[in-house]
Amino acid sequence: MALRFRELILTLGLISELGLLPAQAQGWNGQMRPLPNLAQTPAPSTPPASTSKGSTFYDRYMQAGYTATNRRDHSTALVYFKRALDERPEDTYAIQAIRNVETYLKAPPSPSTAKPTTPTKPATPAKPATPIAKPAAKPAAKLTPPKTPPTTATATATKAPAAVVVVPSAPPSDAFNEQQAVALINRWLQAKAEVFAPPYDQQQVVDLTTGELFASLVKPDGVLNWLKINRAYFRYGVQNVDSIERFVVARDRATIEVNLTEDRTLYRNGTIDPNQTDFSSQRVRFTFVADNGVWKIADYKTVNGLLLERSILEAASLAR
Repeated sequence: MALRFRELILTLGLISELGLLPAQAQGWNGQMRPLPNLAQTPAPSTPPASTSKGSTFYDRYMQAGYTATNRRDHSTALVYFKRALDERPEDTYAIQAIRNVETYLKAPPSPSTAKPTTPTKPATPAKPATPIAKPAAKPAAKLTPPKTPPTTATATATKAPAAVVVVPSAPPSDAFNEQQAVALINRWLQAKAEVFAPPYDQQQVVDLTTGELFASLVKPDGVLNWLKINRAYFRYGVQNVDSIERFVVARDRATIEVNLTEDRTLYRNGTIDPNQTDFSSQRVRFTFVADNGVWKIADYKTVNGLLLERSILEAASLAR
């Protein structure tokens, strides 16, 4: 009896090792008992991905970068992706986006663009028709008349200086117009990347500003010295004059109000200062003054009185 019992145990052990045991095995009391079903154990659920849209500067920079890439504006896209990387250093998505855009910028132009020009070249055979216009008699005819006009040419030459002298004597009040004002604003927007960041170029300040703006930038306790002392600088993304709302000019002064979109970030000791960082569209008033006959920017601020970059001096004085 004991021998049979041992054989039964060995047999069941061998069946279980070979995986031949059925879904229900017979218990020692002769009844069938179910085996545990491991497939029914619930798998741990993965956390849902974040669905926030535009809730942070990082999200806005990445979305703006993708939009610029779709427009094939790779230079602008590169700026946005780098700004996103500043918000989240070592972010894999921003790093990969920067690599992709840099690859697009380095890629040579596709040959398909040059192909359309080749079909037009067959039209050049029509040029042989030019030999038909070889009659040299026409230039010969032109050589004889010029002998008399020189006298009239000298007469007109004497009259021209009189007209030229009169023009500078009357300075028109409308010499400075909207187009010139916007062009000067765009020059200033481009210069700010080198004025409010290394090398803190004061030559462009001299060329483009005057009056109150010039003094607030270059004086010993001005904006540029504050940036240098505090190891701070501004970085800019998109800068665009969206529309002109008002323009007034009188003699040597002019004022223009424009809707300006600007992406501006202040870095201090390598860290972003959120209080001086902004990415928005605002209505900005620029004041121009003719300085020795050259129009320059004398002041600029939002219509609400915000001094933009110069507001860092106000914040520093309040912190004291």
